[in-house]
Amino acid sequence: MSEDNLEQQINELRLHFDAAENEIKSLKSGKKASSARARKSLQTIKTSSHGLRKSITEYTKSIPVKKRTPKPKEEPKEEVKEEPKPVEQPKVEEPEQPVKPVKPKAKRTVKTKKN
Repeated sequence: MSEDNLEQQINELRLHFDAAENEIKSLKSGKKASSARARKSLQTIKTSSHGLRKSITEYTKSIPVKKRTPKPKEEPKEEVKEEPKPVEQPKVEEPEQPVKPVKPKAKRTVKTKKN
């Protein structure tokens, strides 16, 4: 695929576009028959543009790819890991509250009926 072929396809698209434009102008002036010719020109533009897309893809695939030079490998640095120091939590002293004496619960007696 060459650049000349791409330019030919673009010029062909321009010609079809100009033809469609002329047919639309004549349609506006009142010629009904020009509507079919305008639609035909637009369909040709569509098929030509798809062909141009394929040609562009083929052209880009034919372009040689630049080789990248590999990056020099760096030696990994040895990391010295320090042991984390434990964080000391401040001790919070709770205020002493007076202990209330617990009262013994009263015993319940169950009354039974005597016969």
